[in-house]
Amino acid sequence: MHRWAGVLVVIRGGKLVLQQRDNKPGITHPGKVTLFGGSLEENEEPLGAALRELDEELGLKVRDNSLKRLITYYKERQFDGEDSESNVFYLTEVSPENLFLREGAAILEFDPRKDELDGFSMSTVTRLSILAYLEKTKNV
Repeated sequence: MHRWAGVLVVIRGGKLVLQQRDNKPGITHPGKVTLFGGSLEENEEPLGAALRELDEELGLKVRDNSLKRLITYYKERQFDGEDSESNVFYLTEVSPENLFLREGAAILEFDPRKDELDGFSMSTVTRLSILAYLEKTKNV
């Protein structure tokens, strides 16, 4: 099973911060807008992977109790015929000046109360996670 963990980053003021992926052949979701995250390493738990990915991709070091579990998605035969598990967390009240892009093409800010989701080419997990977050926080 392919296991993945990602984080929906929410900066002060309620804007969502997403990653514009590099447009390179051979990577997952090239050029798309995604959550910050990645595959779990061997024997790694989803929370640990999410914390590691935040540091690797944004230079953001956070305590494990700062991340809140949002949702877990399961999909059959997603990657090369493997089942997949996507574990999504969210992190709120982040200061934008603390974010430093280390991977990907750009950091994008998205105001879910004003912008349309349809205007972005996003991974399915990203789109579903935003909707789950909006429902959870009643920002729909």
